Amino acid sequence: MSNGFIVAVPVTKTSRGYFLYAHWSKAPAFAFYEVYNGKYRLIEVVDNPLKDVEGRGKGKFLLDLILSRKAQAVIVYSIGGGAFEWLRSAGVKIYVVDNMELVDNILEKLVRGELKEADRPPYRFKH
Repeated sequence: MSNGFIVAVPVTKTSRGYFLYAHWSKAPAFAFYEVYNGKYRLIEVVDNPLKDVEGRGKGKFLLDLILSRKAQAVIVYSIGGGAFEWLRSAGVKIYVVDNMELVDNILEKLVRGELKEADRPPYRFKH
């Protein structure tokens, strides 16, 4: 892609559309969007096969999933330190939002330049 990039978002499907899911590793699915020229479009939604698996260590699998779809950014509400560092070391930008809401609303903020790249993980939940 010349002008755009791919962003991955942990989501759950609602009657109103895709909603940002609170827990990165427990999300039912990941939605991949192409962001380009001030617009965005849904490319693919991939189910998270590890959503019901307890314990640590899911981050590497999810990193591989994100990288296999050529995502250059992720948008999260919460993410653990290990996954945060793996993503950053792979060159993936991480945007942390303060509210869980419809992904369309969040992506509108992204294309308007209102989301800031995170410099540390938001520890919102006990891992």
